[in-house]
Amino acid sequence: MTPTEISNQLDHLAKILREPMIMESMPRLQLSRTSERERIRKAIDSGIDILADLKSYRNAIASISFLPDELLTDIFYKVMISEGAWYTRWCRLILICRRWHRVIMNNGKLWSWISENDSSAYHGERVEVWKTRSKGYPLSFKFSINQYSSNLLAQNAHRVRLLELLGYTSDFADFFSRVPSFPMLENLRFSLQSSDEQPVTLVNVPLFLVEGRAPRLRRICLENVVFTSPKELQLLANVTHLELTRSIDYRDLVTALPSLKDIHDTIQQSPALQTLIIRHYVNIDIRDIQSFPTISLPDLGLLNLNMDIQIMTAILQFLTFPHTTHTSYIAHPRYDGPLYIRDIKSLMIHVRRHLQHRDAPIIRSAKVESGLYLAFSFFQRDDYPNPIFSDEDPETFILVYTITQRENRRMIAKIINALPLEKLTTLDATSITHDNHKLNTNYFEQMFSWETWRTLIRLLPVGLTIRIGVNDALPALLRGAIDAMERAPNTVPSGRRLKRLSRQQGIGSLPFSNLVLMASHNLSIYLNGTVDAEIQERLYNTLLTYLSRYRDLDTKLKPKGKLLETLVFRDPQTSHCYDFAARLYEVTDKLSFGDSVWDPVKIREQERQWRKRLRRARKRLGLPGSGSDHSSDDD
Repeated sequence: MTPTEISNQLDHLAKILREPMIMESMPRLQLSRTSERERIRKAIDSGIDILADLKSYRNAIASISFLPDELLTDIFYKVMISEGAWYTRWCRLILICRRWHRVIMNNGKLWSWISENDSSAYHGERVEVWKTRSKGYPLSFKFSINQYSSNLLAQNAHRVRLLELLGYTSDFADFFSRVPSFPMLENLRFSLQSSDEQPVTLVNVPLFLVEGRAPRLRRICLENVVFTSPKELQLLANVTHLELTRSIDYRDLVTALPSLKDIHDTIQQSPALQTLIIRHYVNIDIRDIQSFPTISLPDLGLLNLNMDIQIMTAILQFLTFPHTTHTSYIAHPRYDGPLYIRDIKSLMIHVRRHLQHRDAPIIRSAKVESGLYLAFSFFQRDDYPNPIFSDEDPETFILVYTITQRENRRMIAKIINALPLEKLTTLDATSITHDNHKLNTNYFEQMFSWETWRTLIRLLPVGLTIRIGVNDALPALLRGAIDAMERAPNTVPSGRRLKRLSRQQGIGSLPFSNLVLMASHNLSIYLNGTVDAEIQERLYNTLLTYLSRYRDLDTKLKPKGKLLETLVFRDPQTSHCYDFAARLYEVTDKLSFGDSVWDPVKIREQERQWRKRLRRARKRLGLPGSGSDHSSDDD
């Protein structure tokens, strides 16, 4: 049958179904007999089947229906991974159409990711169903450590490709006693935690990990699991992902950790490492800090070190990796005060060597955080990514621990001077919520004082876009920026004097040209769900004051009378920013609320049009005040 004939028959069927006489004649049918009613019911069911077939035919002529089953399977697999392979949300794809249902049910790859379910009664049944649907495909398991998961592993050890185990240290004894080997295992993750109700016990890695009974194992993540001897650790070879983490301060666990030499020898066995993560997994002994042979890791894409700063610096001394590697350094102090500053300086030598290379990525955006620590995240993209919608790793993440604002300023100078920030365009400071305008502020409540902002502003390139919340951090930022501009000399030196003064004073400083205010980032909103009108009025009046001072400043890069280029309010959830809009417009070149540009002329025209429509509506309805209105449209 040709497509034209099919189309003609469908048109004929549609005309019959639209015929009103069919529905009008239904009540006059003689349906007193059971057999007659059953016959009509079957006819209706047959019609429903016909409509279902028509829907399937409509799906069959959709563009996506012309894709082969193999390509559809790849698309479904990517959807499953993006939504979380351990969850069942992706299963709603089965309900789209018959073909999708058939493709999904016939592909074992989609059913090979099996995790626990909240309902223990349904859990076992679901696991068995998914195992059957996986059709012998290698399995990925994520379970808590218990008797059920132990039995499951013993039955399917020959099929397990990925294994994630979560549980308490006291439940781990003899967990793998019934498993002889894992011939298919490629990815292994142990995450053991301590329990307040159960004592902490020392857990050693299973024997199959170091006896060669998992020959295909390439990705290893161990949390609070230790090796019985350094020789066992060095048996790990040819891995591409190595993650060693300790989060429990248990004395026996700490003493069982490997030394720095053990870590060096282990990394040396895996020259194809792509990810290296070490968090507090080195036995801290100053006597171990010595020179080791250099190790080259040409494929390393992520280096994450979280440990004592001296151990971290020692690791960086023997590692060589590409300048495009994403790095994360969380440096814990061994000593406070000048010694910690000295150690930070040593760490920044390696950071500078890594990022100041011509092959290193260009840093265009940064995020600063402060509180119990001082942290910087640096990205290659022009705008700092929203952490809610993006899990993008920064090019470099640096976190140090400071107590006073003076230490903050010294750390900032060490970090910023080590980084190539000439192309930096955006600084995100929305995590900083207040300054130290109150006396006797606790050290864990300290953020950025205006002097600290002044130090940071002087070290950054000019013309930045700064993102910050409308809270007590805003006046500190503005005061620090204005002070940096006021101190900038009007003459431009050269040579070493130019370099020294540009770091100390900000030559011809123009700290920022675009200011993005997050109107919803206010402490009063987060603390009690309301907006304190008095606090908001103070903040916006302060903003007006500093923008006026910005306008009147005269520096080498910013002539007197030049307004702030752009002031943007993102996600404004209060009316206060709109209440001050007219005055803010006078001290900025461009004022925006979200994606809407504030234009007084356009706003007045819209108001006139609205009043005209209102008068016409009143006149048509005969409402009071609908007579001749002699008021001007410009009122």
